[in-house]
Amino acid sequence: MTMNEPSITVLSSFDWSVPGTPELICESASHAGLAYHYFSKPTSIFKQSPANWTCSEDSTLRNRLLFFGSKLARSKTLCKIQESLVLHQIKRSFSVRALENSTLFYTNLESIGGILPKLKMSFGKLVYLCADYSDLGEEFIKNSSHADKVLVIPKSMVERVRNICGEKTEAFPQLVSSFQSRSVLSVKVKQFLEEIPSPRIVYSGEIGRRIDMELFSSAMKELKQCSFVSFRCIFYGIRSQ
Repeated sequence: MTMNEPSITVLSSFDWSVPGTPELICESASHAGLAYHYFSKPTSIFKQSPANWTCSEDSTLRNRLLFFGSKLARSKTLCKIQESLVLHQIKRSFSVRALENSTLFYTNLESIGGILPKLKMSFGKLVYLCADYSDLGEEFIKNSSHADKVLVIPKSMVERVRNICGEKTEAFPQLVSSFQSRSVLSVKVKQFLEEIPSPRIVYSGEIGRRIDMELFSSAMKELKQCSFVSFRCIFYGIRSQ
């Protein structure tokens, strides 16, 4: 990207190997011919692993951030050192002018949330992606307070977020992707999937901490003809009775 070219920078809490909303924003930018600079979820310096860039057709800059880790960041001293480490990695990838011309999109930064005030001073604009996030407590305030815009998925959360963030709150559509996984399903997995009757209602996440279980149970009782499937690290199916 040239020094005066507008661009977007994406600081994700995911990884390109399984793209979430931040990665899909990058994909959309690529289709639109807009330069983007992507930083994946920070990886502990004690457990380094190679970046798995599944989509690498374009020449866009992609970097894996390194940090000490969330647990070690509980120490105030280590937290400050960690924030400086992450900031250095981000800033060294840009000229000052390029930073000013770039809009930063970021998700929940968790243990490195303290870098936001300094990022605010460097980037042209900050946009917080509040995607599938129902906890609007202290962590949300920490992440959203420095943002110029707060983009919200799903629509049911928009008014709740607007009550906190005001007019900088905007509904954001759920993006779709042309991403094609290169992994091949094993015979065992294919057989397991075939045993789950259709129609299926699928949630690609952990239901225990993120789903209203009372509502989930009610839906299962009402939609007895459907198979409810949730998966994270382990794939499992539940047939409503």
